[in-house]
Order: sequence, then C-alpha cells, then structure tokens
Amino acid sequence: VSLWSAASVAVVDPERGAIERTIAVGDHPCDLVESPDGSRLFVANANLNTVSVVDLALGRTRETLTTSIDSRAPTGSTPNALALDRDGRTLVVANADNNCLAVIDVARPWHSRPLGFLPVGWYPTAVQIEPASGAIVVANGKGTGSSPTNLAPPDTGDFCRYLSYRLHDRGALSILAPPGPRELASGSRRVLANMPAPAGGKLRPPRGSPIPATPGRPPPI
Repeated sequence: VSLWSAASVAVVDPERGAIERTIAVGDHPCDLVESPDGSRLFVANANLNTVSVVDLALGRTRETLTTSIDSRAPTGSTPNALALDRDGRTLVVANADNNCLAVIDVARPWHSRPLGFLPVGWYPTAVQIEPASGAIVVANGKGTGSSPTNLAPPDTGDFCRYLSYRLHDRGALSILAPPGPRELASGSRRVLANMPAPAGGKLRPPRGSPIPATPGRPPPI
C-alpha cells in the first residue's frame, strides 16, 4: 500500500489486516506495480520525478529511476501511474504534468536504462499494457485540451474556473501500438518539441513576465 504523506509503502497481511513493515521510497508515492517474478516493486513518486525500485527480499529501495524529460529539471513531471509489459522487461510511466509517457528498459534488475518518451493526452492518470498485443492504453484525466473560461460547465468549481474543460471532452483514451526504436525516437522528438524550453536551456518569457527564465532562479518582480 502506498503511504502518500509518509514517503513509504506498507506491506500488509491481508488476513490479519496488519502492517508487517514499511519501506522508505520517494515523496508522494502513487501507483505500484510488481515484477512478474515478485522480486521488485516499482513505485511512482509523484513529487520527485522518480520511480523507486524496491528489492522485496531486502525490504529497501535499491534503484531510483528518473522519469523527467531532462534529469536536471525541477520537480513537476508528476509520475503518477505505472505499467509493466507481460514479461516484465519494459516499464511505462505516466508523467502527468508533461503529458507524456516515459519508457524504460528494466529487463536487467538494478541496471535499468531509459528508452524514450511518447506523447499522449492532457494529464495522463492511468496506464496499462494489454498482455496479448502489447498495446499501451492511457487514460488522460483532462482530455485533449482546454477551452475559454466563459464556456466552463456549471459544475466547475470557482477554484479552477481559470481553466475550463469542454463540456463533452473531459477525458480521453490514448491507445498506442507497442513502440519500437523508430517510434520512441519520433515520440521523444515530439515530447521535447512540446516543452517550453529546450533541455537545459532558458525560457524566453515575454517582456515583463513574472516567470524566471532559468529554473530555480527568483522571479524578476
């Protein structure tokens, strides 16, 4: 069980309903997926741009995977959902605030390597890999785009009226064929092109903008 506010996961005895032990992972752990052989547990850490890989025999995190497009980027990719293929060789991570999937080769335990990125819809919140075909199915929580705030439906709360959802387009489902090297290269280029700044580069905010041009720097106002 992921303990969101405790940066850990709990191992629970289902018969007694008792916590047997807790294992430290990253900040705000969300989705969990176990390797087919039961040796590893992958944990999405939404507040850290990472996935913790837990050695279940040792009961500790043994590997940490970075899911952000640029490893130097500040937190904000929000990895919140995971899926493993049937053989447990490929891990797919939903980067909710980057609107993309990170694809990672996890075939060699404790020696994972990134394969690339795939663009999806707005704020992916769940992902699964269909066992037979290998197709990747992604639920995009906010659909495919926003609309003017004067079109906000009546049930949109005041706190989020700055960003309206279209009435009949509040969610979307992305279905992707199993990606090969060519699809991952193309997808990675598209994801990078959608980013507000090149990897390691500076933003170019308009004159007078309160947004700092370099991550981590104070705002200009």
